[in-house]
Amino acid sequence: MFRLSFYPLFGSYWIILFFALVIGILLLSVRPTGERVPHHGQLCLMVLRFIAFLLLLFGMFRPTLIYTKSLPLASTLPILLDQSESMSRPDELGGNTRFQIAKDALLHAAPQLKHLQSQAEINVYAFDASPTPLEIHNNGLISNLPELPKGKETALGAVLDTIRQNVSGKRVLGIILLSDGTQRTRPPRDLLPQEAAIRLRDSGIALYTIPLGQATGTPDAQDIAVNNIQANDRVFVKNEFLISGSLRVAGYKNQPIPVQLLFEDETGIMQHVAEIKVQNREDGQIIPFRFSYIPPKAGYFKYTVFVPPQEKELIETNNQQSSFVRVIDGGLTVLFIQGERNYEQGPLMRSLNASADIRVDYRAIRVGKISVSGAKNEPFQMRLERFTRERPAWVNDVFKAGEYHVYILDDLDAKAFKPEELQALADRVREGAGLIMLGGFHAFAAGGYAETPLADISPVELRNVDRQPLDAPIRQDIHLPSNIPIPILLTPEGRRHYILRLTMNPEKNAELWASLPPLLGANRFDKLKPGAVLLATGPENQKILASQLFGLGRVLAFAGDTTHRWVYAGFVEEHKRFWRQVVLWLAKMESVMEGDCWITTDQVLFLPDETVKFQVFLQSPDGNTLRNFTATATVTKPDGNQERVVLVDENGTPTGSFRSTNSVGDYTIQVEASHESLPTDSPTRQATARFMVYDRNLELDSPVAYPQLLRNISELTGGHSAAPEQLGSLLEELIKKSDELIEKHETKQSLFDSWGLLLAFTVILCFEWFLRKFWGIV
Repeated sequence: MFRLSFYPLFGSYWIILFFALVIGILLLSVRPTGERVPHHGQLCLMVLRFIAFLLLLFGMFRPTLIYTKSLPLASTLPILLDQSESMSRPDELGGNTRFQIAKDALLHAAPQLKHLQSQAEINVYAFDASPTPLEIHNNGLISNLPELPKGKETALGAVLDTIRQNVSGKRVLGIILLSDGTQRTRPPRDLLPQEAAIRLRDSGIALYTIPLGQATGTPDAQDIAVNNIQANDRVFVKNEFLISGSLRVAGYKNQPIPVQLLFEDETGIMQHVAEIKVQNREDGQIIPFRFSYIPPKAGYFKYTVFVPPQEKELIETNNQQSSFVRVIDGGLTVLFIQGERNYEQGPLMRSLNASADIRVDYRAIRVGKISVSGAKNEPFQMRLERFTRERPAWVNDVFKAGEYHVYILDDLDAKAFKPEELQALADRVREGAGLIMLGGFHAFAAGGYAETPLADISPVELRNVDRQPLDAPIRQDIHLPSNIPIPILLTPEGRRHYILRLTMNPEKNAELWASLPPLLGANRFDKLKPGAVLLATGPENQKILASQLFGLGRVLAFAGDTTHRWVYAGFVEEHKRFWRQVVLWLAKMESVMEGDCWITTDQVLFLPDETVKFQVFLQSPDGNTLRNFTATATVTKPDGNQERVVLVDENGTPTGSFRSTNSVGDYTIQVEASHESLPTDSPTRQATARFMVYDRNLELDSPVAYPQLLRNISELTGGHSAAPEQLGSLLEELIKKSDELIEKHETKQSLFDSWGLLLAFTVILCFEWFLRKFWGIV
């Protein structure tokens, strides 16, 4: 189609009309005269001038012919078909599999696909861990469709994001997804479908989903899966080892189901050590279980929770889960003695009790009652004597030799003890026990310890002038103010020390300490003893944490008492690790629990062909983590063959990657490390770690569908879900959307600057001049 448009000179019709009016008046007022010009000649000249005027006026309006042509825009439509093994579940109408229903839906939608092919580029993919292109013919039929779904993973989120990247820069009608909505995959393909949907939405791409399968299992689908076994990775010999987890049970309603615990003996043979029976009350129920076992010998052992295969069970590879535990000789006992009540005790006790290899005994002596108990006018000395007479009986022999490995004194005034009792505590430390004193109004010198045997073993100098009397107001000069937060800053020695290593990576460890909530208030330490080591300070160089060796024992002075704030801020694991490492170091058991040399892996259970990444750590005799040491690693495979692993340096830590995990079974990593700082009589250290490659079908482990997930992610992008039989209608909807995707092209042809107009204007003026010349009026 075309239309005529005008673009007047100077952009205004009024200027042109004013000009025309002036010219018209001039033409009427200046008429040709002369006796030699006949009347018809005058009329002819006027007509010629008027025609020239009209041509000039026509040019001043600048007329333009505009031709408009509408062209369809090129667009694309990706269609994704789930070919993972979970699509083989026969839970659709008539006992059909999900995959068969999906193929039938594509077959019945062939006419709409054919129509849409003329308007858009259609790309069809079958996907599991990644998308595979399929061929679509001109008649809308799709060839090379898989006969059966055999994919071992469903990376739903990663596949959607891959398609989004493939269509980047194109006009997309949408993405059609035919799937059961289950994501079962492994890193790095574990992008959440919700995250992928958000990226589609931000790219302006709508997702249309075709949910397949049932959200609940079919009545004939019977299966038992062992899930989420949890236990400590270390336990002491003859201590209770607790294993918990859950069973997911489909079918077998009201039937007793045996659950067994198998534990490896010294010869490597799995022994049946415990059994319980559980009962399923409803289909799909999650049933928790709990085992308790006391390992008789030290070593590194495998344990397995196992359910014997049941009749007509769908899949048997998910009937067991295994892991490993290091059984250690000895045990670690801690005595926590608290003076005044505070918020520190509860979280600290919970963090230590979370370790099955640590036993904590709690005792309390409320020395603060001395200042308020008794008659109002009773002299303070009489109250103190009465407190001494009424002390708990357990205090008399609390520091008996061989009773505890570590002692914790929390805001406890020295008046709680007799001099000989504090001497017994000092003797225990000299003999090899550990002691940590926490901050408080009645701790360190403020608690009167400057005149006790503990003054000799304290890392900080204790002065009599810093005493806080029990019957006097709290002195502010011997404490850091509680209204000013005190972040914990690690000294160079602290960054290398075992107890302050919340993570193995030095940079991440520094970031983690910086993110912890600061202390609120602390004792003021003026001076450290010559042999003490400052491990942590405040932002103004306030001394916060110091250590010292005394005889065969270790001592820590911690000025703060508000690490409970870490727990309330969500740093629960960091709080547990810090306090666990404190008592392990004080007990000189960090090398027993962790080993002088040890190996860490992100997990102990791997699927076939997964890469196992591990790191090697080495510790000096004084508890510091060594960097830039030499190490070699060998992995023993299930068949007994060994493979050497090349270790690479990552920030001073030897790191290995083992990729030959194609065989199911147990693997053992053996490492030998050496460093120049180790004693010359034993310059190398050895470490062992185990992991297991297990055969577990991710797709059939829990084959229920998740249609609600598909609805949610489609609505998130502005699309919607449709039943398989509505795929044709969905395509017709997209055909209409495609019809609306047009682009208008305009072609302009100006009429005012053409040679014809100029020639006509020139000819008329020349002819008018010729006539005037002919008639002799020029």
